[in-house]
Amino acid sequence: MSEIGTGKVVLVVEDDESIRATLQEALESDGYTVVTAANGKEGMNALRIFPKTSVVLLDLMMPVMTGREFLDALLVDPILGTIPVLVVSANADEKTAEGARAFLKKPTDLEKLLALVSKLAA
Repeated sequence: MSEIGTGKVVLVVEDDESIRATLQEALESDGYTVVTAANGKEGMNALRIFPKTSVVLLDLMMPVMTGREFLDALLVDPILGTIPVLVVSANADEKTAEGARAFLKKPTDLEKLLALVSKLAA
């Protein structure tokens, strides 16, 4: 487990409210500050407010702005494009998660997810 109060911010971009809440709870109990967004557009707005985000957890299938559209927009931004992205999606594979640092298929093991977040946030 990470030390409580790591000072690191994780942005969770997930349209499913129960998954978003579960991820937030797990990450906060591991010491992260968590910002959440229900779609890619909200996620981009959150990154403008929290540009020092350490890691983005990103679902792909969302309304308004999909995870793929979010990732494409992020990657062309010279500042935000350096933030590591972990795609967490039922549709995640090397092709759909291209540009992300890592991906996990849903349903995912929380311990594995937390270990990846820790590695990416380092």
